[in-house]
Amino acid sequence: MALDTSRIFRVAGSINSKNGEVVEVDLLIEGRSRYCFDDLADQVLPLSREECRALKAQAKAKKTKAKRTKRKQNKGGLSISEIYQMRADEMIRLAEHRHPDGIPDGQRDLFIFHISACLAYRHGHQALFAKMIEIAGRLAPDLTEKEIRSMVSANLKRAKMAEAGERVEFNGRSVDPRYRYRSETLIRNLAITPDEMDTLGLVSLADDGRKAARRKVKDRAYKEEVRGDRAKREAKEKMKQERARLVQGLRRDGLSLRGIAAKTGLTFSQVQTAAKVELKEPLQEPMKQPSEAQDNVLQLKTPDRSNGSPNRPKKSSGVLGSIRSFRKIQTPRPAVAADDDPVPADIPLLDHETAMPARRLALGEVPF
Repeated sequence: MALDTSRIFRVAGSINSKNGEVVEVDLLIEGRSRYCFDDLADQVLPLSREECRALKAQAKAKKTKAKRTKRKQNKGGLSISEIYQMRADEMIRLAEHRHPDGIPDGQRDLFIFHISACLAYRHGHQALFAKMIEIAGRLAPDLTEKEIRSMVSANLKRAKMAEAGERVEFNGRSVDPRYRYRSETLIRNLAITPDEMDTLGLVSLADDGRKAARRKVKDRAYKEEVRGDRAKREAKEKMKQERARLVQGLRRDGLSLRGIAAKTGLTFSQVQTAAKVELKEPLQEPMKQPSEAQDNVLQLKTPDRSNGSPNRPKKSSGVLGSIRSFRKIQTPRPAVAADDDPVPADIPLLDHETAMPARRLALGEVPF
């Protein structure tokens, strides 16, 4: 059957290039309708098209519900009622900070209304009115109960609707009837300044920049306490300072960046970075000490037989004479083994001669 695939799947009406015949379709069973794709899929696939659509709709509804549930909680794990309780407490502190003697006329309705809108998520409509009478007694003692009710009547009505389980339509979605003021809206309506945010230590009623900075400090403290990142950071900083001290010290001695990389085994980019690091303790100036090589230097001083000058080198022919003719040759005294004869003091040694036995040098055998 597999070898007959090309014949079976030839398109009807095409011409067979081998024999020149036109491909025709033979109707074996008459009276049967054509099969559509869904009929074939139902025979092969485990689920029908309607069942697949139902599963997709169910998964989408579950995902939407999970998003709504997640939206009710912030990153700190607080519920929506706890968030609005925090905002109400911060608005009360703000009002007491601005007006220690009581909120003046013209601003009472602003504070009382927004505070009651937040507390509507924390209390029922009856407990909410009792709570607002208590708060208004602290912020504006001369307000009457009738005035307070008129200020919070809209929030009382919506809190009662929420208790009854009613929903309202908003942007094509069914939502809670209570007002949901964002922190940015409350900051704008109450004209909260950055100085007040810092002075009162506002958390919920703070701008995004301050929230991000506090979250960063909190996350770092958590990492240092739980994961031990403080020790890792201190070790990394110590290694960074040591590398910078090494590179900058070699740089001060005159080495190039590529020379430092070749000597230390660091990459060129690491050397560049270490050269720009600000050291916590500056490098100390190296102390100038006399070199040991200067103490062991031999000066070629042979007496001049022609005029009696003790410091003029003796003219001589041959290889040894050319060695003696160097002026002021300074070289460290070579180490002499115990079984070798000492080298005459008047014969200086060059770098390539120090590896030869002292006896051969004494006999005048120079490796040229």
